[in-house]
Amino acid sequence: MLLTIDVGNTNTVLGLFRGTRLNRTWRIRSGSSEVRHLARQLPKVDGVIVSSVIPALKPTLHWLSRRVSGKPAVFVSPDLKMPIKVRVRNPKKVGQDRIVNAAAAYDRWKCGLIIVDLGTATTCDVVTPKGEYIGGTISPGIGIANEALHERTALLPKVSISQPKRAVGRSTVEAIRSGVFYGYVGLIEGLIGRIRKEIRFPAKVIATGGLSAVVGRASQLIDSVDANLTLRGLQKLYEWNSPSSGQ
Repeated sequence: MLLTIDVGNTNTVLGLFRGTRLNRTWRIRSGSSEVRHLARQLPKVDGVIVSSVIPALKPTLHWLSRRVSGKPAVFVSPDLKMPIKVRVRNPKKVGQDRIVNAAAAYDRWKCGLIIVDLGTATTCDVVTPKGEYIGGTISPGIGIANEALHERTALLPKVSISQPKRAVGRSTVEAIRSGVFYGYVGLIEGLIGRIRKEIRFPAKVIATGGLSAVVGRASQLIDSVDANLTLRGLQKLYEWNSPSSGQ
């Protein structure tokens, strides 16, 4: 039994694996009190592996790991064994979730890749056909855009994020929903187009993250969707780096 933890800026997603099978997931707010509260509900496991973009939560995550497994958590770093090479100027500064996604996607598809992660920030990451992670882009996520529009205007309401039936909204709410959603899809497709012109090798486009299924249906440039790519990548990283892996 393995507990995988993906700590994002807004939400933390946990996955419970039995072998390679993802049995259950939890989604909580990314905060120390939320993690400690959930820890009381988690089963005993053999190990814990973490991808985190919030350094201040590291002590809490080690505490959780010792509580459920009796040992400290494994944190993602470029030093772990994986099927890709991180070819950027400062590998230790790359978001752990981006490395996990790149490793998981390349292990599964073994080809050139553009991986779009739709979280608090939207990232597009590039892996070459030889398995080299060469960087990507970081943009504000759709949630940030939606909140900023509401907070920085006097009359515009905050709306739920979903795909409208039409681009031309017939009310203020419909217009905001259309502008935010289709503007976001346009942002992603524009970035994918520019990246493809630069890299000059065929690249499969993979979407992951909370809104990946919805955006995947709206964009013709996304080839495959795996909302749990990061959790699956964490499970594979733990497997590749366990003493019994033989690697």
